[in-house]
Amino acid sequence: MRNICIITYAVGPANVNPLCNLVNIMNKISTDLFIILGLYGKNIELPCHVNNIRNCKVIHKESTNMFIRILNYIWTQLRVSYYLIKKSKNINICIFYLGDPLLLPIIVAKICRKKTILVMGGFLEKEIDMRNDSLSKVLKLLKKINLILLDRIFVYSTNLINLWNLEKYSEKIFIAPEHFINFNVFNIRKPLSKRKDLVGYIGRLSNEKGVQNFVESIPKILNENEDLDFIIIGNGELYSSIKKYINNESLNDKVKLAGWVDHDELPEYMNELKLLVLPSYTEGLPNVMLEAMACGTPVLATPVGSIPDIIKDSKNGFIMESNSPKCIADNIVRVLNNPNLDELSNNEREFIIHNFSFDAAVDRYNRGLMSL
Repeated sequence: MRNICIITYAVGPANVNPLCNLVNIMNKISTDLFIILGLYGKNIELPCHVNNIRNCKVIHKESTNMFIRILNYIWTQLRVSYYLIKKSKNINICIFYLGDPLLLPIIVAKICRKKTILVMGGFLEKEIDMRNDSLSKVLKLLKKINLILLDRIFVYSTNLINLWNLEKYSEKIFIAPEHFINFNVFNIRKPLSKRKDLVGYIGRLSNEKGVQNFVESIPKILNENEDLDFIIIGNGELYSSIKKYINNESLNDKVKLAGWVDHDELPEYMNELKLLVLPSYTEGLPNVMLEAMACGTPVLATPVGSIPDIIKDSKNGFIMESNSPKCIADNIVRVLNNPNLDELSNNEREFIIHNFSFDAAVDRYNRGLMSL
């Protein structure tokens, strides 16, 4: 019997759909399923169409005050641990999602003799360095301790083992992305040849995503092709500075700052794009990339995280050497001058259909749990 408890640390809006993927997969292969849902906000809901899931919510409060932030962090871990102890008699596997720093709950799970799995969604060390996080040393230490304690570490691709410095834990690692695409929703509604010359970014507006570099590349691109238009979809701490840059550079007629868009509306936007740009400094396996590819939208991305395991340059997408504004600009011009974009559009969708169906994701996780 597989009685599984999914435990999250602090899920924000951008993590909701990947978490839903994991919940749907676990519901398929578990006997019973519980969720201890750590959240960044009270209004966040999981839009998972799954019956009979028992869950409890733990709202994590943020603060700019260091002392209060530490207290909030400890309090969140204590509450998660409390719920885990209450459920311990009814579960035998604990899956920690976005749970790299959840030391207390992982210790509780080990004391209760539960099998423990960490699903790594990103490179915590790189992310906190990009944010100049004042608790970076503490968070990194907690993660190191957790990696020692865990029974299994699930990562998205083999490329991440070296990139995320996981070589010493190789015996614990299993390759199992939770990603799958709903092909009835994310599909080609408008052929690439019928789309306008619109280049877009979709994602969080934060430093680690490289979106500021993308915005700064736009004037350089327009010097080469003034007929292009741009759209930036997402929200985050850089929203104001990006808006200011667009105003200062008189780009309002060429760049639309769309803000947050509901996930259900993304296929419509993706089917208007001629190119999606992902200029990140760090990634796991970006869901938006797979969704764009399913819509036949070419993707230009930096070679970080699992991206090089998915995109092969000029075959099913495009890779750029770095995310400097000049490199982004040069590569956007290169991509849009490629005469084989229609063929590539079909290739990338076929690749996603073959590798990222729901059944394929279930099979990956089923094999991962059998390895415990």
